[in-house]
Amino acid sequence: MTKKFKRKILTAIHKFFVESLSDIDRVIFVKRYFFLQTTTEISNEIGKSKNYITVHLHRVRAQLKKYLAEK
Repeated sequence: MTKKFKRKILTAIHKFFVESLSDIDRVIFVKRYFFLQTTTEISNEIGKSKNYITVHLHRVRAQLKKYLAEK
């Protein structure tokens, strides 16, 4: 497999994974890992505590790890 092909596959997997998340988890995940916002910035924007954001990110990373292992 070429690097370009692998990148396309990984992009598709991530797209399906992100679409499978709940609305709040999707917003937090995208803000953190695509827009590179800090947990403090995210918590201020959505009105939740920093701990809430941290816990959700931990859970989503665990889901992503499981998702990638299955694929």
